[in-house]
Amino acid sequence: MADVIVRNEAFVNMLVSSLEVYKKEAYGILLGKRSGGDYIIHQAFTYQSAKRHYDWVVMDPKRRNRIDLLLRHLMRYQFIGDYHSHIDWPDHLSSEDKREMREQDIPISLLLLVKDARRRSKWHYLESDRSLTGTVADRYFVKLYAFEYDPELGRIRKLRVRCPFVKRLNRKVAELERLGLIPSRNGRKGMKGRKGRTGPMGSKGRTGRSAMKGIKARSGSNAKKACNARI
Repeated sequence: MADVIVRNEAFVNMLVSSLEVYKKEAYGILLGKRSGGDYIIHQAFTYQSAKRHYDWVVMDPKRRNRIDLLLRHLMRYQFIGDYHSHIDWPDHLSSEDKREMREQDIPISLLLLVKDARRRSKWHYLESDRSLTGTVADRYFVKLYAFEYDPELGRIRKLRVRCPFVKRLNRKVAELERLGLIPSRNGRKGMKGRKGRTGPMGSKGRTGRSAMKGIKARSGSNAKKACNARI
């Protein structure tokens, strides 16, 4: 079965365009090529004039055809599909999405499911639903799906998504955690995070109530010695 390989620039463009209009849907075009049966996506361009809503997005067919024509002449890659986002749900193509793929003979369609993030998640491929999954800026949880339309069988099926760029994202997050610039996923700070404050006595000095008890104890002892000396 074919894979969908998303190059760095295309991946970033899809993420940015989807998160920019978060709470409304994004919609764009994919340019790339076929290689050994796989789909290689090199560029992703958003349709800026698309009418957006929470659970739908519409593009004027005339404007879409005009943009598609311009991109095919300006870019050395061919049109291989489109992408759009869903907010919160559903995590699959709608009946309208599938109808458009069949009627317009669109080879592949990428779906970005975007939600509010509850916790940080490394980017990884999830075999159970064939999605590329991870979080962005600890605020957005994203699942990327790829669907292929087979005109001979008239079927639409999921394909595996691969993106080398997510490894760099994971390394960057891990480095920020190690430096203590962001909390780690388990809530602990990194190497430079302070483990706790020390008291005035130094690294082993007591703080808080323990220190106050020590001061009071020493003060009582000194007062008793002074009293005995006067006697």
